[in-house]
Amino acid sequence: MKNIIITGIIAATILIAGSSSSTAQTQERAIVTRAKSIELPEFKLDGVTLSEAVRQLSAAAKQSDPSKGVNFMLTEPATTAASPKITLALTKVSVAEAAERIAKEAGVFVTAQDFAFVFRPKTDLGAVELVVGKWAQFDLGAGKRCRVIATQLLPDAIHLKVEILSPFTDGKDIIQSLREVTAPLGKQTDIRMSDDMMVSLTPKSKTL
Repeated sequence: MKNIIITGIIAATILIAGSSSSTAQTQERAIVTRAKSIELPEFKLDGVTLSEAVRQLSAAAKQSDPSKGVNFMLTEPATTAASPKITLALTKVSVAEAAERIAKEAGVFVTAQDFAFVFRPKTDLGAVELVVGKWAQFDLGAGKRCRVIATQLLPDAIHLKVEILSPFTDGKDIIQSLREVTAPLGKQTDIRMSDDMMVSLTPKSKTL
């Protein structure tokens, strides 16, 4: 899958995303530190697309601190899934914070990789009716599944366990990632499962 890289020097270069490594993890910390250190006195967007929003953020970062700059990547699914119009009016904001706000407004999420901040689509499960102690399962394609279980029902919230499972060589599934969260009932909740996956769902309690 092709992805768009946007840097402070090159506006649009086509590259293919690679995998992360131990070296990449160190660089991830470095890129976040760099993005947090660049402050924008003002950053405004007026009904622009995700790609244009990221292009403007890259240009603003380079203008604010030419010696640093920050790279950004847009995956094709993120560009397709994003809200068509993004509007922001931010003051005294870091590049890292601005990237998070763009992602939130676009309905996607952003994560720091070794060479860039990457914008990716969320895995939206929609409204999920849950019974305490019973799994709800969702097919993610390519053999992957997501399953969600309510472990405790609270007055206005619900405690969830969320798992991403992948097929193993012996035909059994392995748990690729697991998260436990307390989510408000009836409200959309985003759960970061890994660097390249965020699950979004609206939990609802169902009684038998």
